[in-house]
Amino acid sequence: MQVFDIALVLSFPLLLWIGYSLPLSIGESLVFNYANPTLLAAFLSSFIHFDFGHLITNAGLYALVVPILYVLSALSGRQQQFRVFVFTTFLAFPPVLSYLNLAIARPSVTFGASGVVMVFVGYLPLALSEYLDTNFDIGPVSVFAPALFFASLGFISVLSLQSVLLQNPTVLLGTAGLVLATVLSTILYGLSV
Repeated sequence: MQVFDIALVLSFPLLLWIGYSLPLSIGESLVFNYANPTLLAAFLSSFIHFDFGHLITNAGLYALVVPILYVLSALSGRQQQFRVFVFTTFLAFPPVLSYLNLAIARPSVTFGASGVVMVFVGYLPLALSEYLDTNFDIGPVSVFAPALFFASLGFISVLSLQSVLLQNPTVLLGTAGLVLATVLSTILYGLSV
């Protein structure tokens, strides 16, 4: 592992810690407000955390997933692809994910790195497929990576049902529909390849 790679990987948790350490008034001014969105808040809100549990959850999942991604990329000879992916994720996804929240109009704010960390989780199927193809010749990555992605998406969708309040039948029905659609998509994709 090169010094640049270590600095790149450690920069995200460092930025999360800085965002958490900011005075409350500054942190509150950097959340992405749906009623008054700014480009600065769209980017910086991903690094803002007010609750230590929220910070540790995001940093912990990042610390679990990113080293795995790096090792898989290194063992596949794709360190440069990993670097480009990480750099792009740090720069592009915070504002994109913030502005995607404007698709559903509501008076709210968003902050935290959960969406950005999920981008890394979403990269796992591709990194694993490239590793398996490079080292074990499993077949085309273009077939195996989507299969892994849909399978993991189905698994996550089923797990997400646990967080839905049973007292709200509309939310439960909508979430169950999304889970069913995801599971069916996984099955249909598996049958098509």
